[in-house]
Amino acid sequence: MVVHFIARLNDINADAMHGYQQPTAASIAAFGGRYLASSDHITTLEGVADCQRIVMLEFPDKQQAMDWYGSALYAPLLAQRKAATDSHFILVE
Repeated sequence: MVVHFIARLNDINADAMHGYQQPTAASIAAFGGRYLASSDHITTLEGVADCQRIVMLEFPDKQQAMDWYGSALYAPLLAQRKAATDSHFILVE
């Protein structure tokens, strides 16, 4: 079953995120994932927007999403992102 990965990011240090996007996209593709959206242009329709950026990914199944997130390929990028943002990640089945 397809799973969606949603990341909400705040307090983004753009300098510290330099060089993150391209290798992260390659790592996502290596696990069968793809970007659905990645934007800081968020329109709030209800409630309060609680993030500066939203990233939405799609993976063929939960296991591939989990394998990507825990992979050696993504590990240095994960550490870079954690040091450069305040993030909240969820999987939606």
